[in-house]
Amino acid sequence: VVVDPPRFAPRRAARDSALMAYSRLAEGACHAVARGGRLVLSSCSGAVDLAALTRALATGARRANVEATVLERGFQGADHPTTASFPEGLYLKWVIARIDAR
Repeated sequence: VVVDPPRFAPRRAARDSALMAYSRLAEGACHAVARGGRLVLSSCSGAVDLAALTRALATGARRANVEATVLERGFQGADHPTTASFPEGLYLKWVIARIDAR
């Protein structure tokens, strides 16, 4: 199951509500994934970093009463370079997890 929503946090003020939305999406996706299957959760919000996206996945999985094991994490490709002085430019990120029963 691939979850690739539109930008939930256009600015930092929207970060908390965006993280709640990501965790709700992750919960629903965990219910849709067959046990042993894969879930891809992605974000294009610069205000949400990879660690926060991974926590949202963990929260959603806990609510869905499943175990999400992160297999891979990543960022945008070389066609979206960022400068060192603008970390928010690294806005595309994703987590791939295996979903198993608890």
